Amino acid sequence: MEEVEFCDPFDGKKGNYWMKLEHAGRYLFAADFVRQNGLENVADISCANGYGSQLLAKECKLVEGYDVNKKFINQAKSRKIDNANFFCKDFEKEKIADKCFDAVVCFETIEHIKNTQNLMQNLSNCVKKDGYLLLSVPNPKFEQMDEKGKILYKYHKKVFSKQKIKRLLEKYSFDLQQVLGQALVNQIVSKQSLFEKSHQKQNVEEVLLKPDYSSSAISLASKIYAYPDKNSIEESYSFIYICKKI
Repeated sequence: MEEVEFCDPFDGKKGNYWMKLEHAGRYLFAADFVRQNGLENVADISCANGYGSQLLAKECKLVEGYDVNKKFINQAKSRKIDNANFFCKDFEKEKIADKCFDAVVCFETIEHIKNTQNLMQNLSNCVKKDGYLLLSVPNPKFEQMDEKGKILYKYHKKVFSKQKIKRLLEKYSFDLQQVLGQALVNQIVSKQSLFEKSHQKQNVEEVLLKPDYSSSAISLASKIYAYPDKNSIEESYSFIYICKKI
């Protein structure tokens, strides 16, 4: 399957169906978490074009989205979300924000950067005491490497074991409360990949699935196939860490 760094689950474009469900599933979970815990202000770190921030904004009073990519930030601003602001920041070099939030969402980010310490310090500074960090990090089990241990996926810089993430969280004053996963969608992707390789790279999504890419259909399918839960966590492509600032 095509190597893609980013896709917007709700852009209506065909392709990357399972990735879209996985991305949407994490933010749908985060939005529910914000609502269920009565959190009023949220930071979306590495917000890309703001599709996740838009979901979060429906459940709280204020969302601030941050991303290093200026093009994405301009796209996020063009959404004209009344209770959301967006800022272009380099997580490896700059201080992200001068305020503390009830919750910070940071999905699929830490593995893309070299300066892990600066990002973690930023996350710690942005979460108020007793506030929450929702962090997702790829499962090293599914990170492809060559015989010398070099990561083959060109967009990833580092690999993080659960133990390493736990140590980082502790170092930056976070208490890990729960770990969730999205095993079902990852198992489907793995089986699809094996099938396509043995059938001359036949595109299963186009030939068999005929998926619906409308926003409402993506949301529904995400809740079925990709909503984070406790089932078969170790078979998930990414781990979702729910943490509290202490």
